[in-house]
Parts: sequence; C-alpha cells; structure tokens
Amino acid sequence: DDLTHAIVTTFSVLTLDNWNLVLENAVASQGPIAVIYFYLLITIGTWFLLNLFTAILIKAFAEQKVLAAAHRMGRLERYFARRCYRGDMASVDARLHLTDQDLVVRIYEIFDEIDRDKSGDIDVQELHCGFHSMGHMLRPAEVRDLIRRFDVVLSGTLDFEEFFDMIQMMCRDVLQKKGKSLPSRASSIRLRRRAA
Repeated sequence: DDLTHAIVTTFSVLTLDNWNLVLENAVASQGPIAVIYFYLLITIGTWFLLNLFTAILIKAFAEQKVLAAAHRMGRLERYFARRCYRGDMASVDARLHLTDQDLVVRIYEIFDEIDRDKSGDIDVQELHCGFHSMGHMLRPAEVRDLIRRFDVVLSGTLDFEEFFDMIQMMCRDVLQKKGKSLPSRASSIRLRRRAA
C-alpha cells in the first residue's frame, strides 16, 4: 500500500491489463462499492488517455504540415532566385553586367508566363497552375494566402507591381546570402513603363 503501487495499478487498470483481477481484489477487500469506482475510473480514465493521445497526434501532424509548407516555400524561393539570376550565379563578370532592367525583364517574363489569359492580372487559379507548371506543388490555400498577402488593392488578383513585391520578398533571403539584391519596386515600375 504505497503511492508507487497505486500509480502502477491505476495505469494497469486504465490500459485494461488484467483489470478484472484488480477489480476482484478490490471487491474482496472494499465490498461492492469498488465496482462503481472501477466503472468510473475506466470510463473517465480511458476517455482522458484517448484525448491525450489524440492531442499528441494532432500536434505532431500540425508540426509536420508546417515543416512541409516551409520546405515547399523554400524550394519556390530558391527557384525564383535562380530564375532572376539564371546563368549568372556562377559567373562574376556576367553578374556585374546584369542590370536592373534585365532583372525586371526576367521577372516580367515569369509574370507573363503565369498570366495565361494575358489580362495583366494573375488570379488564384493562374498562380496555382503556374507554380505547378514550374514543378512547385503548393496547396491552393497557400496560393490564396500569397495573393491575400500581396494584393494591396484587394482585387483578388496580383498585377505586375504586386507580383514584383511577392518575388522580391521570396528572393530576398536567398539573394542576400549571395550578396545580391533585386531593384526597388519604384525602379521596377519605372523600368517597365520605359520598356513599354
């Protein structure tokens, strides 16, 4: 009769491991009232253990989901950084001669590739299909979150300037590690208008 044995016995009953023997011993020593105790213990205790186990599983799945989403987004960021500086990552001379206008043109090429209906705006469906065609399987909810984050005028779509902001945000960390940067938003608008 000590706390350690009580805890082990309670756990044994909750896992239904030879609980009937423990019940018989309890009835023999305490009388029929022990049946009510065991009924409540098994009903409430197993419910509590089941909820605890379910909570642990849900937390593990949620953490895995967050890690998977971060991995998908990291791959997409590296892809866009390579597209902006394609062929120029290794070549120092080429990198030095890559102008802001060249970068804006490259970003506009990506925008034009995704804007399939050529409306000048990219909606959720186009962005989702565009990412898939580039080999990046983002979930529809993740694509909607991206558009919601950069859709300044709340149109439900991204125009070129908003798309440029999205690319700049995605590439910032990758390019900073390599000592590069994208042109400013104002510069990109100016260069694009000049090109048009």
